[in-house]
Amino acid sequence: PLGGSARVDILIVCAHGDRTAADAVRKLLLLDEPGLVVKDAAAWLHALVDVDSDDDAIRSDVVADIVRQCTRVTPLLSKSFLTDELCSEFFASAFLLARSGRRPRAAASLALLPTLEPILLESANIPRFMMTVQYHDCRPAGAAAPDRLFARLAPACFALASPL
Repeated sequence: PLGGSARVDILIVCAHGDRTAADAVRKLLLLDEPGLVVKDAAAWLHALVDVDSDDDAIRSDVVADIVRQCTRVTPLLSKSFLTDELCSEFFASAFLLARSGRRPRAAASLALLPTLEPILLESANIPRFMMTVQYHDCRPAGAAAPDRLFARLAPACFALASPL
């Protein structure tokens, strides 16, 4: 689904309403590490809508195949993300694959498992299992403070761009 077997360094997964934040994350990642292969799951999210919604197993397999080709999966957690079924599917797939890496395995197979590194964009009622993963807290400082999206996201992006 990613167009070949090329490895993706960082896959950004976000809801349609968070496109501005996703674009900012991509720009900041590439500013720090221009050689990174950063992809946006948006193209695959739209393609997956066409997968027969009655066959959840097929869609889950397609999502898992995409996630397996990534070194890091970075969901942008927001209220919109939580209501998007496909975004949640990407999170769950990355969560399960990353957790499977905690079991003893050969070193070669561990290198192929993705890490899950979410960015929390705003306060939301995040499900408990999603909060068991260490995330980058990039919520706005408060309603009175001006929202400086790039300033909020920069520390998380620089941490994500560190050597993979």
